[in-house]
Amino acid sequence: MDQNQRWEITCSQKKYLSLKSDDRFLAILTLSRAVNALRFCQVAMLGPKEADTPSASRQRINGFLFSSSVLYEGLLAVDQIRKHLRNYTSFKSSFQPLLGSEQVRSFRTGYLKTLRNKLVFHFDKEVPNGPQGTDDSTVVKFATAIGDTAGELYFDLADRIALDYLVEPEEGESGTDIFERHKPRMLESRDLMIQFADAAQKVIAEALLEMGWEGKVCE
Repeated sequence: MDQNQRWEITCSQKKYLSLKSDDRFLAILTLSRAVNALRFCQVAMLGPKEADTPSASRQRINGFLFSSSVLYEGLLAVDQIRKHLRNYTSFKSSFQPLLGSEQVRSFRTGYLKTLRNKLVFHFDKEVPNGPQGTDDSTVVKFATAIGDTAGELYFDLADRIALDYLVEPEEGESGTDIFERHKPRMLESRDLMIQFADAAQKVIAEALLEMGWEGKVCE
C-alpha cells in the first residue's frame, strides 16, 4: 500500500448498533484506547529526537515516564478483558506468551508499577526525599530555560530525582553511572511497549474482521 494513502475501517450503522453491547467489541474498544494513549506518549517522547533544548529534554524524559505508565495500565486492562478475547488466534499467539512471561510479570509488578504509582499518576511525597545521585560537578542545577518562554522552562532536578528513585543510586555514584544502570530498564520498557502495541493491533484486526468491519481506501 502507498504509505501516503489514507484508508479507514468502517461498518454500517446497523452493524455498529448490533455490536454496542457485545462484550468482545467493548474489549476491543478498551484495547484500542490503550494503544492510542501509548502512541500519544511515544510521539511526545520521540518528537524532539536529539534537539538540545530544555523542552526537548522534558519531552524525552516525561514521554518515557508517561508511556511506561500507560503500558502498565494497558497490561492491567488486558488482564481484565482477556476473557472476552482469549479465543482469538492472535491473542493466543501474542498476548498469552506476553502475559505468561515471568520476566514481564516481574517487570510489571516492580519497575512499571512503581513508576506509575509514585512518579506519574500520583506525585508521591516520598519521591523528593528518596535516593538522590551525585554529580561530578560542584553545582546542582534546578532548572534550564531559553529566554522567558514558559514552554522552554524545564525543572531538571525534579525529573532527575524521580529517575534516581527508580534506580536507587549508590553513595558517590555519578550521574553517568546512574544513567547506565537505568538504561537496561528503559530499553526493556521500550521493547515491551513495542510488543504490546503489535499484539494489540493483531487482536484488534482479527476481531474487527470477524465482526464484519471492512477496510477501504479513501477516495
